Amino acid sequence: MIDVRSGSLENARREAARLLEAVLDERLSGSMALVHWPADPQAQTDPSLQSAYQALWHFEADEAQQKTEAFYLDAQLELLKQMGRYLVRGEALPPYLCSSYPQQHSVRFYDEARLWSEPFGQWWGYVWTWLGQLRFLMR
Repeated sequence: MIDVRSGSLENARREAARLLEAVLDERLSGSMALVHWPADPQAQTDPSLQSAYQALWHFEADEAQQKTEAFYLDAQLELLKQMGRYLVRGEALPPYLCSSYPQQHSVRFYDEARLWSEPFGQWWGYVWTWLGQLRFLMR
């Protein structure tokens, strides 16, 4: 695992690439990759990491559509692969990869969620996601 606490944006990008690769290799679910996404302040303002985070979020959220449309799944997988190729080198994503994801709004990382002020149903969703991943961790 790469130490992203050093504050290096390149290290945060490499860690994100490692998570994308684990999702593509089916060693980690998309939801667990989102939970472990680099969340240091520098990473949260990086357009490349925000775009990759949003792409991964859409990949995870569109599971039903992926089952009925093989082309859609292939397009999402290729997008994640392309993003990973740049991020593993610590490089910024080219504009054509970032253009699909709006940069006006900051991505809400899981560690920013104030669970005590969220509705119970949303809090339970976070817990349920975590519990669902125990199967992966026990292997």
